Parts: sequence; C-alpha cells; structure tokens
Amino acid sequence: MASTCCGSVTAIEMNEDDDDGPGQDNQLELGKQSSSNEPEKVEDALKHLGNVKRKKMSPHILKDVLGDDGDFAVKGIKAGHVKLLRRDKRKFIKIHDAVDHFEGKMKKRRVDLSERTIDSVNKTYTRHNCDWKQDWNSING
Repeated sequence: MASTCCGSVTAIEMNEDDDDGPGQDNQLELGKQSSSNEPEKVEDALKHLGNVKRKKMSPHILKDVLGDDGDFAVKGIKAGHVKLLRRDKRKFIKIHDAVDHFEGKMKKRRVDLSERTIDSVNKTYTRHNCDWKQDWNSING
C-alpha cells in the first residue's frame, strides 16, 4: 500500500482477509524489534519530509512544580533574570559614559574657543608658526 507522503511505500502490506487491523500484533512485534533504533529511524524518516526535526523534550516536563522537583526546575530562573537585568543596566551605563566623555570634550573645546575669541578681540592672540608650514613654503615657495 502506498502512502501519500513523498511516494514512499510502507513496509507492511495489508491483506483484506486478515482479522488484525492496523496497529495490531504484527506491528507490535515489529515495534518490539526496532524499539532500540526507533529514534534514529524516526529522525531519518523526518529528514525525508523536508528536514523536519523532532523537538527535544524538557527533562522537567514531568516534574511536580510544587514540590522539590519544582524548586529544582526553577533553580536557575532568578539568576538568568538578574543576568539579563545587569546586561540591560550595563548598556545604559555605557551610553551615559559615552555622553559624559563627549560632553567633557565639547566643554573643553568651548572654553578654548572662548579664550581664543577674547584674545582675538583684544588683539593679544599669539600666532603659531608651525615647522611643517615653513618647510612646505620653502619647498614649494
């Protein structure tokens, strides 16, 4: 009997004369023989369906949430939340540090500009002659 899934053929052909329906003893015997390799076979079969993978089941799914098992299951949740909060807080601290740094640089530049403006108005501004400028003028000049 052919299935509709990717044109594959089932391993067991059903006879109309059999009293056993699908899922009866014949399939149970086959299931007992292949129970050790069942996860690999299932994953191989799912690969042929378009890279579908079986989701891993959490080991805590069958635990009692209210007892000691529940305490064990939620053991690392608080630490994870605290870690995420610290990471978010660190982002804001870095932003504030960067803003403070650039505000300090701009404050220093404003003070230098105001001093030079006052010196320029009073005509006491000292003119700087750079060594590289003299060399440039002597070569090109």
